[in-house]
Amino acid sequence: MKNTRGSEWHKWDLHLHTASSYDSHYKGKDADELLCKALKDNDISAVAITDPVSYTHLRAHETLANL
Repeated sequence: MKNTRGSEWHKWDLHLHTASSYDSHYKGKDADELLCKALKDNDISAVAITDPVSYTHLRAHETLANL
């Protein structure tokens, strides 16, 4: 494959906590949607959700998958 556009830069956040994390300051029902909107508005193209000992962050995964 030949890259004709040169180098490309992408913004990533490789250590992201969701509202499901114990240290989250905002735990509203719309927290995942607000997080995903902020990521999209700021052109973040990849994230790693790093909530400690929590599986409830799966809502955020589902929301992100639908972007």
